[in-house]
Parts: sequence; C-alpha cells; structure tokens
Amino acid sequence: MATSYTEAKTIGDVVKYEAPLGYSREKVTITSGQNLQIGDILETATGKKIILATPANADSIMLEDTGGALGGDAEHWVLARHSMYDDGQVDYNSQTKATTDAALKALGIIPRPTPVETSTQST
Repeated sequence: MATSYTEAKTIGDVVKYEAPLGYSREKVTITSGQNLQIGDILETATGKKIILATPANADSIMLEDTGGALGGDAEHWVLARHSMYDDGQVDYNSQTKATTDAALKALGIIPRPTPVETSTQST
C-alpha cells in the first residue's frame, strides 16, 4: 500500500522573484493571538504591528509560519517590496483578489499566475 505525504508550503512556493541581499524582505512585529502561515496577506495596523489584511490595505506577504497562535507579539519576516509572488499560492483570506493584488502592486509586489503544466506528445 502506497503512503502519501503532503509537503508544507515553502517560501519558494510563494516567492517567484525578490531583490538581492534581502532588500525585498522586512522583519516586522506580528500582533499576538494570530496563527499565520506562509503566503498570508498582511497589513500594517496601529503601532506598526501586522495583522491579516483587508483588501485595500494589503502591504506584505508572510514568509514564515507562526507555529500556532502567538502568545505575545513576535517578530517575523515578510515580503514587503520589489518582488513577485505566485498568486495561486497566497491566501487571500476571503478578500477581493483584484483589490488586494492592486494594493500590493502599488508597493512593487507583483502577482504572477501559477504556471500551468503542459505535456507535449511526439508523433
């Protein structure tokens, strides 16, 4: 009997391009009580703390799992500028995709569609 495994999402699944030397990333404070995962769309709230985004306020994409609900505020890495992401791998959290993508695009975080695999057959 075959055993199947499900691999967790990685940064490579979400990020398609980022500037060299960590320019695209930023370490931010995530507000306590949240359970965030790689690919969640975020926004900066009061006091520069990060929460799950509303569509027009999206300004970053989570690059780490918080490992469960945070007991207190914690620092984590996000994708914050000059980059491209796979729009099929991010979690829009029931948000309007077009509005969220436009807000991120204004910051230089560009959506790219998930590549579709095609097969070629020789005759």
